[in-house]
Amino acid sequence: MSFISVTFAGLPVSAYQESELNYQITAKEVQLYNGDFFAVLSPVKRNFPRAFDCYTEDYSEIDDLADAIGTFGTLVIEGESFPDCYISGFGNIKELWRGSGQWTYNIKFSKVDQH
Repeated sequence: MSFISVTFAGLPVSAYQESELNYQITAKEVQLYNGDFFAVLSPVKRNFPRAFDCYTEDYSEIDDLADAIGTFGTLVIEGESFPDCYISGFGNIKELWRGSGQWTYNIKFSKVDQH
């Protein structure tokens, strides 16, 4: 299995697949009195949220990431740093078969401009 290099706040995220990549589009839309719509679009391109399918044989990785819920940190994906990120989804934690010590989970990260 080939892994993607991912860390959050210095913690390893054993990601083998990026399961979700979104581009966030920021717009303000207003309906005018005549029924027409007026919109202003932001030129900023944001590729968040980011989600990963993960596999680990060390359950403490899952515990450490769960402890990081509710904090902001830097997300590093393949050497590219994204500051001011947070865990916005974490779950589907399963042991492949009972007693195997092999775990899969999904994790999702979002980003803010300031906090």
